[in-house]
Amino acid sequence: MTSVELTLIGGYLGAGKTTLLNRMLSQARHRFAVIVNDLGALPIDQALIESTSGTSLTLTNGCACCQLGGDLASQIDQLAQTGFERVLIEASGVAKMSRLRDQLVGLPGVTLRAAMTLIDGQSLAPLLSSRWVDRLIRDQLDHADLIIATRVMPSWSSEQVAWRERAVFLEASGELPDWVWQVQSQVSTPGFAAVTKPEFHHRAVVVRRGLSRADFEGFVAAHPQIQRAKGFATLNEGHFLVQSTVGRCILTPSPAQDFEGVQFIWVGDELPPFAELSMDQGEPVAEVESVGI
Repeated sequence: MTSVELTLIGGYLGAGKTTLLNRMLSQARHRFAVIVNDLGALPIDQALIESTSGTSLTLTNGCACCQLGGDLASQIDQLAQTGFERVLIEASGVAKMSRLRDQLVGLPGVTLRAAMTLIDGQSLAPLLSSRWVDRLIRDQLDHADLIIATRVMPSWSSEQVAWRERAVFLEASGELPDWVWQVQSQVSTPGFAAVTKPEFHHRAVVVRRGLSRADFEGFVAAHPQIQRAKGFATLNEGHFLVQSTVGRCILTPSPAQDFEGVQFIWVGDELPPFAELSMDQGEPVAEVESVGI
């Protein structure tokens, strides 16, 4: 097996991983491949990757974590055989960084160059106080070589000095700084208690035509258990790219295209009433207990 340097890009839902990936592709200093892992049935992240200069692979339905010894290893080896020496993996937003590091370090022929966790600086405080996902967020921060803050740099508390020392702020535009490319893995990270990840549920919904922007935004705001909504929807006002995270819902006009559907991810036992959005209930509800990358 050919030796491959691997960079892992993790972080919670909506932190900006795909945006960073697109910037890296547009400013590539080396030829590298990209492996994207979408949670759920819709390959939305893959659709949003703008560059075709690399090779984009989507692993099966968000369940790559249990396939790291086979599926991912063979894909990385295939990429190496075609001349790629560097591979980027965009992890699922609900992935535990500790587990990913452990499994990637054990892959033959793979050198984990860096594990980077992205955070939305404006959402970090409410996520850390969330009864659903606070322990998952802490795991993603604890086991990152580099913490990249987007939107703003958070105000770290005195108890968060270890995170602050590894945190940098990424400007929204311009040339990517050297640390994006040069960060090196510390290999061993401090031992922390095992984290029991909350049960995430996901459903793909084709939004009913006839809804307005206000209808859609009101639905998301009325159901705080929704952690992420991402995809494309045709509303009264036109066709939109949907990007919703905790406390924020952004609908961006998008050229009409064949791709229709929004992937919702939520936590807790309360099922959002998707019938308000669509006559088609989409795929059955699926509990995601061990999603990897």
